Amino acid sequence: MRDVFRRLYQQFGGDAEARDISLRFRAARRLVLSDPLLLERVLANLVQNALRYTRQGGVLVAARRRGTNVALEVWDTGVGIPPEKLELVFEEFYQIDNPERDRSRGLGMGLAIVRRLCNLLGHSLEVHSKPARGSVFRVVVPPGSPHDPAQPSLEAETRPPRTDVRVTMLLIDDERAIREATRELLLPLQVDVLIAATIAEAVELAQQATAPIDVILSDWRLRGTETGVEAVRAVRRICGEATPAVLVTGDTSADVLTLAHENGLVVLHKPLQPRELLRLIRRLQR
Repeated sequence: MRDVFRRLYQQFGGDAEARDISLRFRAARRLVLSDPLLLERVLANLVQNALRYTRQGGVLVAARRRGTNVALEVWDTGVGIPPEKLELVFEEFYQIDNPERDRSRGLGMGLAIVRRLCNLLGHSLEVHSKPARGSVFRVVVPPGSPHDPAQPSLEAETRPPRTDVRVTMLLIDDERAIREATRELLLPLQVDVLIAATIAEAVELAQQATAPIDVILSDWRLRGTETGVEAVRAVRRICGEATPAVLVTGDTSADVLTLAHENGLVVLHKPLQPRELLRLIRRLQR
């Protein structure tokens, strides 16, 4: 969990600092057994949600032993949730402080995605809250073992990739050179790359795909006014809302990061390092 927490701090630390909110992580050398991409997406949504509703104080993200399992907890000192609304916050498009549906304040999909992914992963999800005092969201995950072959080893970066598992990626980028270079890079890794330059092309490929799309990789800025977030939404309507997606961007503004995390996207910053992309693919191949 230390590596996951480090990436989460890189994504959200600047936003917390700008708002004068403390953001702390305590991994305690915990190992867990889960899908790394989807679990990180769950925690990213929880951290983003905690920061949004915390006006002062801070957010603590911790990995703690709970019986034979590990509890991944996100604590905040935010506005809290009334008891009668604890279930409502997990419904799509519901926002506790946005009854007028102001789209500038987000879409209300973060916790709905969290619950859906936890169900998919088989992890229990708990929430406890006190109005005006704060909330804690808790995801209970099976423990990992340093001797478990499913755990990545320190030498994982230098090992040849597995070739018995194929991954289908939908790549959306309006620059032809980048599309072709990425496909060539991933070809030896047993990755089938479907390439599209526009949202319309991506939707058509998703509809015609003969194999399930395992991951969507999209540039932030596409042709005209199209964005990668809009592209992912369109493709997920065909492939399923739980389809992992990555947004590649050179924009580090809080607005872009917030929009990405509201939609459950992992963010990779430009210049995109091939090593980061290869690491992501290898996670899917385990």
